Amino acid sequence: MGYRAFNRGGLLVPERRALAWHQGEGASGPDPAEKRSQEEQAHRLAHLIAEKGFRKSLPGRSFEVPMVTVAIDASGRTYEDVADQVENVLASGFHDLVVGLSVPPDHPDAVHIEREYGPDPRVVLSGDLLADVPDAFVRLEVPPRVDLGVSDVASMLRGLVGRGVVRAGEEAVGVVRMAYTRALCRAVNAGATDPWLAAGELFGEREMSAGALDLAARRTRSALPWKPTDNPPVLVLAGKVLRKLASVRSPRDLVVMGRWVVRGFSNVARRARLRLLRRRAARRAAVEDRVAVAVPGWVRLAGSQDHLPGALSWSEGSARKNEGCEVVVAAPDAGADELRAVDVPVVRLGGDSGIPLAAPVNHLRFNPAGFLPVGSGAVVEDLPEMAWPEDRVRSARAALGVRVGSVDGASAAARLLELTASGVPVLLGDAEGAGRWLGADLVVALCGIDEGDLADPTFREAVSVAQRRITLNTHSLPARLAQVRAAAGLPVQPVPSVSVVVSTNRPALVERIVGIVAAQDHPSTELILALHGDGFAAADPVAPPGLSLKVLRAPADAVFGHVLSQASALAEGEWVAKMDDDDWYGTEHLSDLVLAAGYSGADLVGKGSEFVYLEGSEVTLRRGLGAGEAPSRTISGGTMLVRTAMLREVCGWRGVPRGVDVALIDDVAQAGGGIWRTHPFGYLLRRTTGSHTWRIDDSYFLRQAEHQWPGLDLGVAGVEAAKEPDGS
Repeated sequence: MGYRAFNRGGLLVPERRALAWHQGEGASGPDPAEKRSQEEQAHRLAHLIAEKGFRKSLPGRSFEVPMVTVAIDASGRTYEDVADQVENVLASGFHDLVVGLSVPPDHPDAVHIEREYGPDPRVVLSGDLLADVPDAFVRLEVPPRVDLGVSDVASMLRGLVGRGVVRAGEEAVGVVRMAYTRALCRAVNAGATDPWLAAGELFGEREMSAGALDLAARRTRSALPWKPTDNPPVLVLAGKVLRKLASVRSPRDLVVMGRWVVRGFSNVARRARLRLLRRRAARRAAVEDRVAVAVPGWVRLAGSQDHLPGALSWSEGSARKNEGCEVVVAAPDAGADELRAVDVPVVRLGGDSGIPLAAPVNHLRFNPAGFLPVGSGAVVEDLPEMAWPEDRVRSARAALGVRVGSVDGASAAARLLELTASGVPVLLGDAEGAGRWLGADLVVALCGIDEGDLADPTFREAVSVAQRRITLNTHSLPARLAQVRAAAGLPVQPVPSVSVVVSTNRPALVERIVGIVAAQDHPSTELILALHGDGFAAADPVAPPGLSLKVLRAPADAVFGHVLSQASALAEGEWVAKMDDDDWYGTEHLSDLVLAAGYSGADLVGKGSEFVYLEGSEVTLRRGLGAGEAPSRTISGGTMLVRTAMLREVCGWRGVPRGVDVALIDDVAQAGGGIWRTHPFGYLLRRTTGSHTWRIDDSYFLRQAEHQWPGLDLGVAGVEAAKEPDGS
């Protein structure tokens, strides 16, 4: 009872009056019978008290109450992925543990997982492991992307001594964390919203170095094959019941059948409810498809609504209805007679205007958010036939790619744009006539793709990124409205402006970073260059044509965070981007970040350092596959794009010599800002052989590598060569 109270967060206060007759100073020893009884009780207590003073956690031994519970979440993961991780944990050299497996009721492989691991004595199917196994001494959480080494559990247990929480790993791949159950329970009892954080504050927290463990990255985050599941026909259900009834041979069989019938009715009712919800959603979608985007009132449409759904129609002879109209968009079927009385500019789609005939896609509804790698069994499939667009996208995302035969009308074009905007790789069979609907650039990106190459997840994502860039930059509603205004000769608002801040203490790299920023394709960019320290030329660097450059100088002893804040104070852009002088960038890097900020609504956007070049090992690698296009605090400091207003709200960069990137992420999150991690292409991190504040060697990255390429491979990361100090 005392152990359980202590383990659940209770505070034990020593009281001399509570001592038994054989305890304390001057107590007489137990007689032989009592000693034997105590030994027998100790054997039983070894199963009930998960503490090393009562038991020896030897390989092969299991106890009624485990020493460690390991939490694994099956949400959004395939059966094979979950099984691999469960087997990895059970193979640990520390045997005194139980795996707590959380399986959502709607998981497509729920039955498979439950039948595989439900009977296993070392696996508990639990949605609340702390409540279901409350007496275990230690809680361990392993993220989906990590495999444990054989000795890692024992190593973390040693690291936990004297603390309440211990963490290990890197957020780009996943952080493994372990805590005493009593520390978590104490935090929960205190009303903490984040028990792990509170447990660390109450009992102390230790960060184990990456080299102390043998953690390995694994490819786990993948799209699950999906399709709506309906109930089988009534005759099939009746046949199942009759066969089950015929198998009854005893009262026990009858009880089992009764339970089976109850579960069956529950499943049938659940599927029927989901089908009803899908039908309602499909009816709503039919209306949403007709009004796909909120078109402003300054534009009117003449002709079919298929080309600009949601736009008000031009009313011939009704000045009141046309009030406020600045331009009329004419669909191909709009007649000359209908446009004769128009007294504002007319822009006819296609033809001389060059504006594609396809309707613009709603970038807030269809975008790459949630894009994932696919399972090993995925193949290229035909366009799924489903009534609701979101269902089509969700089903298509589980395929390597989607074949589209041709684009010969508004409906086919709209479906294709929904897929490409959502990141689904599309392979166009017949390109004839597609350019009228989609534009030449997108048609080129849709053709010439080898289906076999899509099995490479990096190539597949590169195709997806190329197609979504064109779609969102040319076929989103804001892009289409800008095209219409430009064709009509009306004023066009500029794209969001970006101020790039770079602080460098390496004079040899100044020309390199100026050239990288000048090559960016984002049209409204300025560079604020902070020369931090000594050794720089007396004359300021000269900006290439088309780039606005501001230079400031800071002494070598100035704090890095303060230098960045001084540079950001000079920013005139709506966004502030931080770039590093020694990494590589693609020309679309800034425009990718601005694009992601648009569809995510985040205040801070960045990319993960998935592509890394190790100079010492002369290898380019990719790690952390599948972590992009999602809310995340794991973004690389050299890729940050923060809203200027948000940067002002948090009072700039924190005045610390290192860790300014993590500090800004924390400050933005505390201020309620959204943080988004987009795709990794267009950024390649350089890992040199010199000294680093992040003290890990190449083996750390090589263990995490999911793909490797020999030498420096700029093309695989989608980055451009830069002018190096040696002239290369």
